[in-house]
Amino acid sequence: MAARDFTPLALGMTQTIAICTAMLPPITEVRRASDHDVSYATEVHAAEAVAAAVALSVGAVTSLAVKDTGPLIASAVIVGALVVAYEISLRKPATRANPERNSA
Repeated sequence: MAARDFTPLALGMTQTIAICTAMLPPITEVRRASDHDVSYATEVHAAEAVAAAVALSVGAVTSLAVKDTGPLIASAVIVGALVVAYEISLRKPATRANPERNSA
């Protein structure tokens, strides 16, 4: 891959990260959330879906513009990794994330 071919791929990667950072709550906040707070988990799931849709759309448009699947694949991999990380954080026991908060 030539150096000039990396630009669309980098664009897809950085835009995906920027979109997810802007639309998703900090993962540390998700880890501190109570396991019983169903409404918060629902909000995180909705944010994941919207962030994924927007990020994959940007990746798809970039891929169409340069006629290369690299940006879309990069966006999909990054979105997938972030969704997995958020889902793991949502399903953890709250005592692990913040033991002093739950000991009282």
